[in-house]
Amino acid sequence: MLGPVVARPLPPSEPDKQVQKAILKRIVDPAGPYVRLLQDRHLLHRRARCSWVPPTMAGALQMLPAQAYANSPSSSILTKYVHTSNNRTRCAVNCVNWTREGRRCMTGDNIGQLTLWNSSDFKFEQLFQAHDKGLRYVRFNHNGNFLFSSDDSGIVRVFNSKLAPLSKIAAHQESCRAVATAPSDVKFATCSDDQTVKIWDLATCVAEKVFTGHGSDVKHVDWHPSNSLLASCGRDGLIKLWDARQEPRAAGLITLHGHKAPINQVKWNLNGSWLLSCSRDQTVKVWDIRHAKREMSTWQGHTREVYCAAWHPIHLNVLASGGGDGALIFWIVGQAQAVAKVEGAHEGSLLGLAFHPAGHMLATCAIEACTKFWVRPRPGDPWRDAVQREQEEASSYADLLATATATAAATASAAGGAAGAAAVPGLGIGVPAQLPGGIAVQLPGIGATGGLGSIPGLGLPAVPAIRHAAAPGLTARPPGIRPPKPPAGAPPPGGPAATAAGGAALPPGLSPRHTGGLPGLAPGMQQGVPPVPVPAAAAAAAAGGGGGTGAAVLPMKPAGPH
Repeated sequence: MLGPVVARPLPPSEPDKQVQKAILKRIVDPAGPYVRLLQDRHLLHRRARCSWVPPTMAGALQMLPAQAYANSPSSSILTKYVHTSNNRTRCAVNCVNWTREGRRCMTGDNIGQLTLWNSSDFKFEQLFQAHDKGLRYVRFNHNGNFLFSSDDSGIVRVFNSKLAPLSKIAAHQESCRAVATAPSDVKFATCSDDQTVKIWDLATCVAEKVFTGHGSDVKHVDWHPSNSLLASCGRDGLIKLWDARQEPRAAGLITLHGHKAPINQVKWNLNGSWLLSCSRDQTVKVWDIRHAKREMSTWQGHTREVYCAAWHPIHLNVLASGGGDGALIFWIVGQAQAVAKVEGAHEGSLLGLAFHPAGHMLATCAIEACTKFWVRPRPGDPWRDAVQREQEEASSYADLLATATATAAATASAAGGAAGAAAVPGLGIGVPAQLPGGIAVQLPGIGATGGLGSIPGLGLPAVPAIRHAAAPGLTARPPGIRPPKPPAGAPPPGGPAATAAGGAALPPGLSPRHTGGLPGLAPGMQQGVPPVPVPAAAAAAAAGGGGGTGAAVLPMKPAGPH
């Protein structure tokens, strides 16, 4: 929600300067819904009579906490963007979590710094160097008295509730990926890239058990919310269940096979029966351990690797996932499709997410050195806020640009192929003259100049192309051989279409001297010439089929205006 309007104070040295523009501060106050819940507490024993808020801006004042809508899990889909808190140091933020009371959000970056942000106005509160290497996991125990953190060097540190360091444990030889605390907060478990899962005593900080059943790096471990059951996942694509009270066995209690790639995280549901896993194969799965090796739900909505997933603390059938595509997706167990998807929630890979203990807010961290906060949409909000609208417009513009580029390339290719195509004789099929890259096209049996090439396999020489002379009917003959006598009624060898010296073919009945034109005449127009008398002998010889070579000239009308 938007907080009160805050005006910047005037500088003491410039009392007459105009007041600067007021700033609208966006804050999230969870106290208002709880006050409303206390006012309507007489209706809590009948969930069906819980009042629904009207779809107006004033309806935001009637919103209740997530626990008041127990039968409506879709009311806790946190898709409204609120704020972005940029890291003080420009580096990736690897993990995010909340304090037990929900007043602060904690983030751990890639250089070992732990940052605290206020959960109401998202202001920076505290920054200190917790580790020498990049932080991989940070979380409080169940009662909120101790804070655990692990880094890339295998070191685990324990802090008190005021973030004062208590102990430093060299837990593993390689990167320590996660820390899980027992329901009694007396013991805790760690996992590492050294393929081991260890159980530690909090009082003595001594490892009690070591489980070595995974065949590769162990990516995550989580403790059951009510008993001694542990779940771990690794790069080998397996999920193993362990009993912290029994002696270590390589096989474990149960091994779950379902993912086809390394598994990044595994989380227990608060009901103690469902197990959540996300993997590099772009899938999110929910397992029911009451029926061994049973997959309750499998979703595939991400386009890249799924890095993180988390259960909602109030509505136990709601979960969220984030992956390498920067998308934030919400799922409900029992539904085949995603309930909501925020495309481009982060510009880079989404590395971690955590729900607020009250369930009304979600924090996400990513590789672009920032933490974003998301809340429930308010009644009366537009369907798309400004950030989502800009992202969708940018995506639409990119799609249109790609389509236009592809269409232009196809048109240019078609035009180039039609312009440089050579027809196959007898088929009328156009063959492009060149392929992309300037590669010439040469069909077998067709020469580059249009003639017949050599026949492959026979060794016959290529036959040159037949070229027609400029004057039809005049062909080269050996000396001493007279041309054949044309039949009766046929035109002479020169033909009526004989050409002038170096000229073009003439229509029948026109002499070469009738082709002369005056300068300035339009193309296709000829100068009018009076009829030329033809000797009677020549005309008779031409009409009688003699061997004369002269062409009869027909009288023409003078060209005049049309």
